Amino acid sequence: LLDEELRRVSTDFAERVSAEVTNQLLSDLLGASLNEGERDAIIQGHVIQTHRARALIDTVRKKGPEASRIMIFHLERRDSTLHGHLGLPRIPTPQAAKIPQALKQETSLN
Repeated sequence: LLDEELRRVSTDFAERVSAEVTNQLLSDLLGASLNEGERDAIIQGHVIQTHRARALIDTVRKKGPEASRIMIFHLERRDSTLHGHLGLPRIPTPQAAKIPQALKQETSLN
């Protein structure tokens, strides 16, 4: 499962991802994998970049494989070198484009 992939790479991700890419991911994931409160808690609660990156990956991972799929897709788009270094799977664009709507439908059912 993709959430297990994020668990596997979480330490390496936190140590290697730039502040710029972390902030881009926080924006990319807003509404699809993160709500505003979660995003704000990550930004305000973690001043040190590695801690912020760790909080981001842990929050998304705990939301399950669909949220993890969205993050992996956006990470490859934002930093393909890091994505490749981490050995994460490629997420095809058409499938990734469908995920936010599927996640919204799932959320509205709960």
